[in-house]
Amino acid sequence: MIDKIALNKMMDALMLRYWGIFLIDDDYRKSIKESNYFNVPNSILNTEMVNYNAVNEKTVLAIAIPYALEGRIQPIHNNMAKVEAFGWDFDYHVQIKEILNQLKAGLESLCGYTFENVTVCVDTSPYSDREVGFYAGLGRVGYNHLLIHEQLGSNFFIGYLVVHQKLSIEPTLLIKPKELPKDIVHPYCKTCGRCTRACPSSVCGLKTVDMKLCLSAQTQSKELIDESIRLAMHDRLYGCSICQTVCPLNHNDKAHPLLTLKTSNWLDTLSLLEITNKDFKKLYGHMGFTWRPLWIYKRNALIVLGNVGDQFAYDGLLSLPQIQEDEKLAEYYRWALNRMKNRSDEQFETII
Repeated sequence: MIDKIALNKMMDALMLRYWGIFLIDDDYRKSIKESNYFNVPNSILNTEMVNYNAVNEKTVLAIAIPYALEGRIQPIHNNMAKVEAFGWDFDYHVQIKEILNQLKAGLESLCGYTFENVTVCVDTSPYSDREVGFYAGLGRVGYNHLLIHEQLGSNFFIGYLVVHQKLSIEPTLLIKPKELPKDIVHPYCKTCGRCTRACPSSVCGLKTVDMKLCLSAQTQSKELIDESIRLAMHDRLYGCSICQTVCPLNHNDKAHPLLTLKTSNWLDTLSLLEITNKDFKKLYGHMGFTWRPLWIYKRNALIVLGNVGDQFAYDGLLSLPQIQEDEKLAEYYRWALNRMKNRSDEQFETII
C-alpha cells in the first residue's frame, strides 16, 4: 500500500506542493455522475472496454505546477514583440513530462512492481484537463475558463498520470466525491468580472463560446486574422494572459524553479522578419512557443509593427521587399505599412 508519509516525502523531493489522487471505479463514476459536474465527450469517467467486457479502473495522480505569469525585464525599444511567459525560456511539456516520469518511477517503487499501462498527460491528452484537475482537488473553474486554485490562482500547468488499474493507496490520501465542492464555478468570479471586462475577444464568462476566438489561440492560428483581432494583439507575438494578469487571485512569485524566466521574453520584430528557419530553431527551439511554423511569428511581428512600430520600423520594413513577395505575409506587410503611415502622415513618407 502507498502510505502518506512515503508519498509526501517523494513529493517534497520533487518540490511538488499541490497535487491530488483519486481512484475511478463503478462506485466513483456513479457518485460523480449524480453531481453532473462536467459534460465533456472525453471525460476520464468514460469506461474503456478491455479483456472483453471488463470495466477499466483507473488511479489518477494530478499535479499543479505554477509558472511565472509575467517577465521582469521590459522591452528595450518600441519595435519589440512579447512572447507570453508561459511559452518562454522553457518548454513546459518537456519539463512536466520529466517530473511525471519521475513520479511514475517513484510510485512503482512504492508499489514494488512496474505498471503495465500508464498514460502520461501534459496539455495534449485523451482527457479533459480541467475535469481531471477538479476531481484531484486542484481548483474550481473561473470565468477565464481555467481552474483557480486557492493558493495559486490560475497560472499553473496541470499534468497527471493515469494508471489503468486500481492501486492500493492509504484512504486518507484520496480525493473522494463527497469532498468536492458542489459548484464547479469559483465563487470569487461571481462578484468580480475583471477578466470578462478585460478580455479583448469576449470569451471570458459563463456563456458557451468558441475558444478559437481567444486572443491567445488567434496568435497561434494559421487562419486569416481579422482586423479587430490584429488591433487587439497590440504588441503580442505569442499568447495572451490578460485574463490572468487582471485576476486578483493570481500570483507571480510562486513559480516552480523549472518554470521561471531567466531572460527577456521580448523579441525584436525586424530581426525576426529576417531570420531563417534554421537560426530560429537554434535560438528558440528549446522554448514552448516555437511549436508553430516560423511564418506564423513573422505574420504576428508584422501585426505588432502595424500597431506600435515607429519610423525606424517603417524604414526597416521598406528595406524588406521579399516579405511582400511571400503569399502568406504580403497582406500583413501592406497592412502594417499603411497602419504606421496613417498613425503619423507627417512623419512617414507616402507609400508608393
